[in-house]
Amino acid sequence: MKGKFQLRFIVGFLLATGSLAIAALIVRSDSAQYRRTQGEISNGLVTSLAAHDVVRNMDDAEAQRDAYMRSGDEQDRQQFAKSETRVSNALDKLEAMTNFDPVQGDRAEALRLYARVRMAELSAAVEVQRHSEVLPAATAVPKLSGETDAARRVRQSADAIEEYETNRVTESQKKFEASESKRERALTVVAFMQFGLLSLVFTFFYRSTGQRESSAFRLLQEHLKMTATLNAMGEGLLQVDRNGNIVYMNPVGEQLLGYKSEDVVGLGAHALLHRAGEGKKCSNVSCPIITLSPQGVRANNESDWLRKKDGTWATVEYTSAPLVQYGVVNGGVVVFRDISERSRMEGALRESEERYRNLVEKSGGLMFVHDMKGFLLAVNEAAANALGYTVDEMRGKNLSELVAPDFGSKLEWYLTAVAEWNSHSGLMRMLTTEGEEVVWSYSNRVVSDFGADPYVLGHAHDITAQVMMEEALKVNEGKLQAALESEKNLSRVDFLTGIPNRRMFYQALTLEGKRSRRYGRPITLIYIDVDNFKHLNDHYGHATGDELLKTMGATLEKTVRSTDMAARLGGDEFAVLLPETDEPSAGVIVAKLRQNLQAAIGPKGWPVTFSFGVVTFPIALDSMEEMIKRADEFMYEAKRGGKSAVVSRVIETVAKEG
Repeated sequence: MKGKFQLRFIVGFLLATGSLAIAALIVRSDSAQYRRTQGEISNGLVTSLAAHDVVRNMDDAEAQRDAYMRSGDEQDRQQFAKSETRVSNALDKLEAMTNFDPVQGDRAEALRLYARVRMAELSAAVEVQRHSEVLPAATAVPKLSGETDAARRVRQSADAIEEYETNRVTESQKKFEASESKRERALTVVAFMQFGLLSLVFTFFYRSTGQRESSAFRLLQEHLKMTATLNAMGEGLLQVDRNGNIVYMNPVGEQLLGYKSEDVVGLGAHALLHRAGEGKKCSNVSCPIITLSPQGVRANNESDWLRKKDGTWATVEYTSAPLVQYGVVNGGVVVFRDISERSRMEGALRESEERYRNLVEKSGGLMFVHDMKGFLLAVNEAAANALGYTVDEMRGKNLSELVAPDFGSKLEWYLTAVAEWNSHSGLMRMLTTEGEEVVWSYSNRVVSDFGADPYVLGHAHDITAQVMMEEALKVNEGKLQAALESEKNLSRVDFLTGIPNRRMFYQALTLEGKRSRRYGRPITLIYIDVDNFKHLNDHYGHATGDELLKTMGATLEKTVRSTDMAARLGGDEFAVLLPETDEPSAGVIVAKLRQNLQAAIGPKGWPVTFSFGVVTFPIALDSMEEMIKRADEFMYEAKRGGKSAVVSRVIETVAKEG
């Protein structure tokens, strides 16, 4: 029986394959015919267009010839030359398209000859006009009374080529249509053959014997699949019959309860395994594991107990469902999982939450929860009392109702920042119910619980007293800094004249001396002494002497450059520091100083003059005292020379690197 079936199947398969091969050959043959026909149609159309281009370009050349004959414009003659080129290109293209057909090739050659004759006629007329000495307006434009023989033959040849190609395209289309009709009939016959063969194969395949074998095979597959599923599932499975007796326990159930399936088969599930959870009553009659069988009742219990083989109890979560066959309940299935560890963790979590709740509610820290828009969801008692509210009064308020007015503009920025960064800390100025402003130092973070909207958990403490102390300290520090700065300035500024004193002058001279030695630049010192100052004090009084010194200080400071420094060294002695200044430049500055000093004291009528000692160092000396000493010596030399004089010298030295 099996051999006959296989033979019939092979024969049917071979016949079906043969019919498909015949259909493929027919389609292939017609495809080749279709490609040839399409090629002939395409070549015919292109050839017709090429012949038409020759005539069109020749007409264009005639138009350009007439335009040139009327205007004599060189541009029109150039356009005529371009038309000649296009006629030649069109003839070359036509010749290339007709090479494969001798008849069309002859027609194309004849068209080329007539076209050349016609173009020669047009070119001759153009050349006559080109070499004519008479202006175009005075020249009669030569016009043909009708087409020339060459023009007429060109058109006839082109028409003959187009007519031949049109007939050939029409004939190819008729052949293709006939071939297509033949192919459709052949494919229809093949399709009917295929249908018949497939019908036979289908009939043979679905014989009753084959159906039984297939059904048995599928049933075996389903059984194996079910067994594999029961063995591999992560939950325990218990099957009971109509009477609540155990029929099957999967390996996971055996592992969880410690029994072997063969040891418990036939025993009552309730008596052997089940005990109701806390606060629940269960008997053999009302047990959800039993009632599902005769009554078909589903049950779902999130916390229950099953007895293990060693006598201990396993906390389980189970789902029970009836097994219905042909509309009759024939038992049930209980799927359970051990949740002992989960129950322990949930209990620990409840205890932890209770401890945390007590910690929050009884803590002295300021704790609160708000949503992403700033609405308070919860606060502890300490936070509410700190602002003079109760917990219920604060719950539901927006932070904008609680912050100080000057902090309101920063609240929107805070909400954006905490949403973007998931945490934020800083200072927030709050307002109590009595209108008092307090400062909270907060540290907040975003909490995202699964399946719930995110919220902000905040913790803060009141630092108002600390902030007030810091602000007071800043005020005192500012005052102290101002006092220190004033004292520092007094230690570097001469108290009488208001210009730098000896200490500040020495500091500046030390700095500029190092710069001079490092970069090899000159530096000049000017030492000034008041002539007859003692006489002025004795005859006019010390107040007049002080006024003279103040006038000198103001004049020197106003005269020197911003990079220079004028200082009072003591008594009636003054000095001027000129960085990066050579002897000629120093001489200009000294002359300006003498002029301004005399102009300042002239209206006062004071009988004093000024002696100047000027020393220029191409490179500063290592000793600042030595440099000042040299300037002082030259100042005394000026005094010995009659006073009211200037003694200037250049000290050539080679200083060490400083």
